[in-house]
This record gives sequence, structure tokens and C-alpha cells, in this order.
Amino acid sequence: MQNVNIIISRPSWLPRRSSKIEEAILKTLAVFSGKNQKGYCTTSQDVLCRMLDKYYKLKISRRCLNYHLKYLEKRGYIRRVRRISQDKFGRLKCLPTLYFLQQKAYNFLKGLFRFGRRIGQWFKDIPKQVIVREKIEKAKQSTDVQKGEKVPMPAWAKEILQFL
Repeated sequence: MQNVNIIISRPSWLPRRSSKIEEAILKTLAVFSGKNQKGYCTTSQDVLCRMLDKYYKLKISRRCLNYHLKYLEKRGYIRRVRRISQDKFGRLKCLPTLYFLQQKAYNFLKGLFRFGRRIGQWFKDIPKQVIVREKIEKAKQSTDVQKGEKVPMPAWAKEILQFL
């Protein structure tokens, strides 16, 4: 029996070591920066962790998030600026970090999505889609159906599925 080596080439826009978590972080940061129509976003790490859990089903800790953010920063996808200010009593007050998406990140996202709309508009309907999918799943679970029995899908679900 001969050994057959199959070489699968990676697309040039994919980084050498991209994980689902890093892609999800870049997409989430792009959503926040596109939402404000600015080149940066000021979201906290807790919010980032919650968004990754809610929209991508990735449950990660803040420590793990920092590990991936550091990786993205080292590779030139993002730039982070730590912000600290003082309150009126002279105590240090930590503000959310500024995240700047670099050109490399925009090229990566453009390669993923292959269309030239604004990044903020790409993900504008994600919360609506998640809510609709949850409703559809609840509707499927709420109907007590035998295995061979077919139940018609609600009309509102059919209309929404046409647009997804």
C-alpha cells in the first residue's frame, strides 16, 4: 500500500495560525469599531467575553482573552492603548482599553467576507438573527412531534429563513 501525501494550500489572506477565537475577536472588534463609525473601539474585556459567548458560543476567561489579544497585537492585527486617568481625589481610575484595527486585520476580514460593505453594516443584523434562531429553536422544541410526523413550520419562521 502506498502512502499518499495530500498537500492542501491555505489561502494567502489566512494567517499561519488562525483560530476560531482570534477570528471571532477580530469580527467582534470590527463590529464595535464600525458601530461607532471610528477606527477604534473602547469595549471592555468583560463585554468582549460576553459577546464571544453569546454570538460565537465561545466561553473564554479574561485571561484567555488577553492571551489571544496579545497574539493579535504581536502579529500586527490590532493595536491596544491602555487608558488610565485620575478621579478628583487623585486615585487612579482604569478606563476600557482602546483597540485599533490595523490594515492587516481589515485585509483579513475582507478576505473572509469577500464583499466591500462597511464592517459595521456586515454585522448589523447579527443580534436579530440570533433572536430569530432562538425563537425557531424554541418553536421546534415546543411542538411534541413523533419521529415520523411532519409539522408545518410557522409562517413567520419561513419568511425569516428566506432572508438568512
